[in-house]
Amino acid sequence: MKLFKTILLWVLLAVLLAAAVRTARQLMPKETVKVRVAEVRRGEILEIVQSSSSGAVMSAQHARIRGASAGEITELYVERGMTVRTGDPILKVDARELKARFDLAQANLRAGESALRQGRERLDAAERELKRLSDLQKQGLTTPQLTERAETERNVARESLSALQANIDQLRASVELAKTTLDKAVMRAPFGGLISELTVELGETLTPGQPVYELVDPRDVYVEAPIDEVDLGRIGVGQPVIVSLDAYPELEAPGRIIEISPVISVDLKLNRTAKIRVQVNPPPGVALRVGMSADIEIVVNRKDDALFAPTVAVIGKGETREVYAIRENRTQKIRVATGLANWERTEILSGLSAGEQVIVSLNAEGLAPGKLVEIIGQDQPAERDSAATPAIHIEPPPGLVGATHASAIRP
Repeated sequence: MKLFKTILLWVLLAVLLAAAVRTARQLMPKETVKVRVAEVRRGEILEIVQSSSSGAVMSAQHARIRGASAGEITELYVERGMTVRTGDPILKVDARELKARFDLAQANLRAGESALRQGRERLDAAERELKRLSDLQKQGLTTPQLTERAETERNVARESLSALQANIDQLRASVELAKTTLDKAVMRAPFGGLISELTVELGETLTPGQPVYELVDPRDVYVEAPIDEVDLGRIGVGQPVIVSLDAYPELEAPGRIIEISPVISVDLKLNRTAKIRVQVNPPPGVALRVGMSADIEIVVNRKDDALFAPTVAVIGKGETREVYAIRENRTQKIRVATGLANWERTEILSGLSAGEQVIVSLNAEGLAPGKLVEIIGQDQPAERDSAATPAIHIEPPPGLVGATHASAIRP
């Protein structure tokens, strides 16, 4: 009897323990997934082609000038950052030796001209003497030998005059060369612009071919960037471009393609790209400086009122993809058809409606279909700078093949 009571007691304890465990499980909160979400909205979508790497602001006129004369720099007229006009002096080297050579060339020319005048006088005299003797010979008043000697002297005088004339040509060329060399003692700006680099100092000895300064025209600038060859068939001269500058991270400036290189470049990793040039229209107060880094986005298509979701919320590849949507406070994996897309927005053609919430934190722990969710944040879609988008007008570029220039671009 005592054994029976003991067994009954243990059974009752086991039942009570099972009931307590079941009750505790029912009272515990159900497992949830903490996620960040974004709202499916309507708005503008731009389909873009991005440069394969950052581009740079460049000048249509950019020259690296080297020394043409040798000598000590006696005058330095500019500093780095100065603006010059065409023909303004940059520096002057010691020109005493060059001046002496020029003076000597002029003196030699004067001596040669004097010798040329004497040669002409000798020829005139020889021709008069030959004519006189020829007339006398016809009258029988002189011998043929004297006439022949006068003819020989006339021929010698004529040859001598030809040599003197050729010498004059050489002497004049020597004067011109000496003058050109002397003029090069003063370096002058080939065009108006900004002195971006100056690599010499006053008193330094300049040698021919030595780098002296760099000159850029800051008024005529463009952005140059590489485009992957796989995207070349989608772009053309005149297409709109959105330009982002590291110096102005909040700014997006409108532009357009003005040139596409007809040559493909290959780097060490065998990446093939073509360089394009973009004319930029920065807003007032924004200065484009040569050498600035710039990223470009070529707009190849646009929709103004498209249904879109954040691109980070879209899973998979191709036109049919998936998203995690929140319906009845649970995750639901939904197949969607997509259209235009960029890094920020993907057009939703079917599968979702405006106002629905999609999960953007796809790496959330425990994320799977049918899970209860706890929303810990909501992301808003990034908006384009209004300074860039109003200027964009999409038209199919005529004649993509061979359309490489909008206008003549100076090298």
